[in-house]
Amino acid sequence: MAALTQKTAFADDFTTLADKPNKTAAEMKALFESQPGELLTYINDTQIKEITEGTYNFAASAVGTDAYAVTIANVAALTAGLELFVLADVANTGAATCQVNALTAKAIRKNGVVVLEDGDIPAGGVAHLKYDGTNFQLLNPIKTTAVSNHLADYASKFPDNAGAHNSIYRGKSLGTSVTTKQYADIANGTFEDMYIGDYWTINSRVYRITAFNYYMQKGDTATTANHITLVPDVSLYNHVMNDTVITTGGYIGSKMYTEGLNNAKTTIKSDFSGHVLNHRKLLSNAVTDGKASGWVWANSEVDLMNEVMLYGSIVWGESAIGGSGYNVGEGTSQLPLFALKPDIISNRQTFWLRDVVSAAHFAIVSSRGNADYGSASSASGVRPAFSIS
Repeated sequence: MAALTQKTAFADDFTTLADKPNKTAAEMKALFESQPGELLTYINDTQIKEITEGTYNFAASAVGTDAYAVTIANVAALTAGLELFVLADVANTGAATCQVNALTAKAIRKNGVVVLEDGDIPAGGVAHLKYDGTNFQLLNPIKTTAVSNHLADYASKFPDNAGAHNSIYRGKSLGTSVTTKQYADIANGTFEDMYIGDYWTINSRVYRITAFNYYMQKGDTATTANHITLVPDVSLYNHVMNDTVITTGGYIGSKMYTEGLNNAKTTIKSDFSGHVLNHRKLLSNAVTDGKASGWVWANSEVDLMNEVMLYGSIVWGESAIGGSGYNVGEGTSQLPLFALKPDIISNRQTFWLRDVVSAAHFAIVSSRGNADYGSASSASGVRPAFSIS
């Protein structure tokens, strides 16, 4: 608002105030308490309008830097107690100043003499300033030293590494492609600003982070590259495990393994060109009496998941020597995505898992959300897992 000015002549004992258009709160209080009848003669119609419309000492800075500058009518000098509301056109970067009219620019401080932190005044935000006789005090800083110290302390206790990032579900979009920096942060093992459940939407396909370094140190040849394991939100297409109702040869002997995954490999390797991890997996390759009875280490880029990776335990799969070891192979623990957000296991589609259940069936996740098994010759969804590095 324009600084308060006199509309009509005052009594003789106020003549010393008449030529001082800037009044402190104390001066105004004393004036109005001694002669309350002078209130309406002292505040002009424009100033009443500013008060009622909320534009009191409000102005926008449009200089393009954090050396903010505003024009306030009738402010001829800076006096302690002057209050301003400044619409900032840019965020501050560290120390900032404010100039009123053509007067000397004054530093903006917070909490007494503390220099501003980056972003204390946001672009498009209104800075509430009060002049203390030396500096402008920012009364509504976005950041505080205590908060900054707390965040720094928290960050020091939550490092950027696979173990830490495997423990948090976030579910944030990471964009429509993996950026150069994101690939660098995967390669160096920091996984900065990537968490379980985060996803990329590439060519209308949603690929979601299920684990960090899930295969690290696994394989007859150890996997040593830092990596992220991804699973699409929905099946890429439908396919049979075999043309007939058999499970002979286990997962490696299936049509799914030899042919059915080819389209998925082509699609995924196109969407993550040059970055799909080739590593070693232990996969079933024999069936006896309807139970997986053998396994072999094989190169893997894109493959179906097993029950343990989805549910965290064996459900239907069986092996000839107790349990389901030949089906489990190297996939020995639940992927963190499905542990932290189990409702995402089911996508209301039926899709294949690689576990042998019987001489005629492989494991599936039912469209109704339950663990189930399906006839090997049925066409169900292909929702594979793969890793990028």
